[in-house]
Amino acid sequence: MPTERFVTAGDVRTRLLEEGDGEPVLLVHGVAAWAENWALAMPALASAGYRAIAVDLPGFGKSARARGARYFDAPDAYYVRFVRDVLDALELQRVHLVGHSMGGAIAAVAAGVMPERFASLSLVAPGAFGTSVPLSFRLSSLRLATLFARLAPTALVRTSVQACFFDPTLVPDWFYEHAYRYARAGGAAEFTRVMHYGVTLRGLRPRLRDNWEGAIRGIRLPALVVWGKQDAIVALAQLDDVRARIPHAQVVLFDRAGHLVQIERATEFNDALVAFLNTCRSSSTTTATRSPAHSR
Repeated sequence: MPTERFVTAGDVRTRLLEEGDGEPVLLVHGVAAWAENWALAMPALASAGYRAIAVDLPGFGKSARARGARYFDAPDAYYVRFVRDVLDALELQRVHLVGHSMGGAIAAVAAGVMPERFASLSLVAPGAFGTSVPLSFRLSSLRLATLFARLAPTALVRTSVQACFFDPTLVPDWFYEHAYRYARAGGAAEFTRVMHYGVTLRGLRPRLRDNWEGAIRGIRLPALVVWGKQDAIVALAQLDDVRARIPHAQVVLFDRAGHLVQIERATEFNDALVAFLNTCRSSSTTTATRSPAHSR
């Protein structure tokens, strides 16, 4: 079972879940999510000899909110500083970095800006490589959405969770429980703040992606990209945008899987992630070699 603890990252009281010993793997969740999004991956990583560390981003889960954060502003993005501050608080010089959805965007920018802090990069249905955004996210960018989230934070939880699965009957009961709890704790309102910052009714604000284009195209770390073929949140079509920027990345696709592939197809996902990390662990270099894309 993971242990819970809190550290100060920058000026934010930040919650971490940790399990296992060995080379550290930092797991970054997506928008409107929380550290337990990695609950099924952490034991697998620990069993494979890794130290799994899942973090609650500011304003989500049990982490405090960052006041006035400019999340992806160039040249000194808040989320990149946050990742660096977490590593410094844990006294970790170098880790394997894994990011899901918006956490994938955070991970990619962090890897591009400070590659010396990472042994590898794994992106799970990463957001912000393309500009298309689901209608519900675009509507959540309106100022009125923040008021609604404060007044009725759990109104859309069940629908939102089910949209992240190809087969909604596979949503675990514990996942619903966490979703309701953390939405009430402030996650629903923080989601609308992030959406207002990064999204308009037309989609992703292009400058947020364009600001980091050069850094992401410069990534040379060993890289893995994992996606569910039926992802309704970040469409698989955006894989082409990822490949254009990180062409050496190994790609693993899962059929009959939605956005939360690490939960819906946990066993296969864990096998793919551990196999990739083991390859990185046995390698004597941090420079990625080209490997053919494949699917599962």
